[in-house]
This record gives sequence, C-alpha cells and structure tokens, in this order.
Amino acid sequence: MVFINQDTGYLMIDIVNAFVAKGYDCVLITGRVVERKILLDKNVKIDSIVRYNRETIPKRVFSWTMGFMQIWFKVLFTYRKDELIIVTNPPLAPLLPLFCRNKYYQLIFDLDIVRVLDLGFVKKTKILSLLWKKAIKKALGGAEFVFTLTKGMAEMLQPFVENKEVVIMPLWTDNSEFRMIHKSDNSFVKKHHLENKFIVMYSGNLGASSGVEPIIEVANNVTNENIIFLIIGEGLRKEALIKKRDEYKLKNCIFLPWQDPSVLPFSLAAADLAVVSLVGTESKRSIPSKIFNNMSVGNPILGIASKESDLADIIEKLNIGQIFEANEIKEIINFIDALSTTKEMHRQYRFNSSAASEKFTSLNTNIILDRIQPK
Repeated sequence: MVFINQDTGYLMIDIVNAFVAKGYDCVLITGRVVERKILLDKNVKIDSIVRYNRETIPKRVFSWTMGFMQIWFKVLFTYRKDELIIVTNPPLAPLLPLFCRNKYYQLIFDLDIVRVLDLGFVKKTKILSLLWKKAIKKALGGAEFVFTLTKGMAEMLQPFVENKEVVIMPLWTDNSEFRMIHKSDNSFVKKHHLENKFIVMYSGNLGASSGVEPIIEVANNVTNENIIFLIIGEGLRKEALIKKRDEYKLKNCIFLPWQDPSVLPFSLAAADLAVVSLVGTESKRSIPSKIFNNMSVGNPILGIASKESDLADIIEKLNIGQIFEANEIKEIINFIDALSTTKEMHRQYRFNSSAASEKFTSLNTNIILDRIQPK
C-alpha cells in the first residue's frame, strides 16, 4: 500500500501504522515526517519528495507543483502496480489518478480541488469550470472509496462522487500525549511568566483562512489586565497581524513562533481558553485538527466561524465552548470576561472538553481499514 502525503503528521502516522499492524507492506511518499510521541513504524519505507514550503505563496505553489510531479514520476515508474491511498497534500494529489491506472482510495482532508471552482477566472470561463468539474468527478468517482472528515465536507463532495457514499472519518488526537497540566507544573507557563494570567490562545497556522483577525480586535477592547492573548504560529497573515497589534499598541497580545513538538503538549495545556477559527466560506469546507488536541488538554473552546459550520456543530453538541461570527466582537469579549471570572463555568467547559476527547481517538483508523481490507 503506497501512501501519498507531502507533509506527514500524527494523523498520517496513525493511519500508516494501523495498516502495518494489519500486515500490509507500506510505502510513504512524503516530503517530511513530523513525529510526536507515537513514531512511524520502522517497517515503513519512506520515499522522499520535495518538502512543502509554507513561507510565501510562490514558494507554496512551487513546492506543491514539484511535489506532484515527483509523486507522478514515482507512481508511474516504481509503484505502477501498487494500491494508492492519496491525501490532499499537495492539493493536486487527488487528480493523480487521471495520469495513472492504479487502484486507489482518496482521503480528502481539505477541499482545495473544489475551491478552484470559486476562483474568479474559473467562474467566468465556463469551459474551464466544466473541465475542472469533469476532472474532479473522474478522479473521485474512480476511487474504491472516498473518505473525508465531516458531514459538511461530505455533502460538498457528494455531487462529484456519483453512486457512491462519501465515508466520514472524524479526526482524532493522542490523549496519552496531550493532557491537562496545572500551571504550577507547566514549564511553558513558567518560561513565559504567565502564571497569574488568564490565557486566551491561538496556536496554529496563520494563513489566509485562519480567521485570527478578530482576536486582535478583541484584545484591543478587553479592559481586564489579567487577560493575555497569546498567538503561536507562522503563516502569510502573521506580519499583518503583528502590524495591527503594534498599531493598537497592545501590551496584552503576544506572538510566538512555532513551538517544538516536545513543547506542544505544554503550550496547549497553558491555555485557559483556546481559539479555533476559520474565515468566511472556509468554515463550511474544513475542520481544524487543533480542536481535537485542545479537547485532550481540557481547553474550553472559543470558536470563530459560521454558525452553520461543522466546527459550530462540534462545539455546540459537545458543550465545550461557544461559537461566534467574526464580527461579534462585543459578544466574544463578554464570553471571555464571563469565563475568566466564573470558576464553575470554566470548570464545566474544561470537564466537557476533556471528556469529549475520548470520543476522538486513533481507533477511527478502523473506518478506513474495515472498508479496504479484503472481504
């Protein structure tokens, strides 16, 4: 079984390891493997391609294009008779079956190939739109199975997968790696002198669809000096966010770079309230994996997204926080103020979040295995 994922993290590691445990010979075509507590099985052969470069849009596009070409070459000449499990990284990877004849399965972790249909020049050019839709239908329709992460994403993919069910495989986290840590025992809190602060934290990618901008506005209007806003990560929007922070002369908003994987369990557990956000239409097209890690450490969730999104559905059904539209700045401030001053409210959300994490574990890999294993 050949797995294709340009940037491999814990989710892919869990999936590949599950196949190894079932007796499959596994190859992973990737540009990088980021291991945390659970390591990639030593029996997995790694076939390297160019690493995904997040620095700028041109570098992203170049690394995606080069990665796709390398994958195609390897499949065509080395793995032409093997089964493929294709993840949407690089974004064009789902279209790989148009150029080879392998038996394959699609793992749609994001909807980049569908997003193309929203681009202005594609929308305005009917022939381009029709050709792209046809390509998606052929690439997805020919798969043995198509897997995705949420009900909303499945609904968006279903028109391209005729006479087949899009299978939902919820994400998960590792509760043995991520757990609640009291601030007095948290090395990250001590290092940054945050012991006596109520920490509102965003930790993750700061790209165009991250939707972090409202947090700067909230920080500018919060009057409680005990509340600190901590934004951890890198991405295309970071410079603009820092510029806005400096324009407002905010002393309650701190930016930090990506943390080492060994630090992540401590940095996430430092939060009193975790921000999980998506901008505009993206909130209906994806689900941030960070919400599951934040559940593991028992963080209440401040969701900033459409109230019709899958993110909103998770937060509300599990009662692990509250969801707001990006323009509801006053309402967000009121929620933060209430949570920072009402211990019982904060304690209840923490309990609910930690308990909910038990519903999202690596056992979800069985959703794939049960369908792919020979009957």
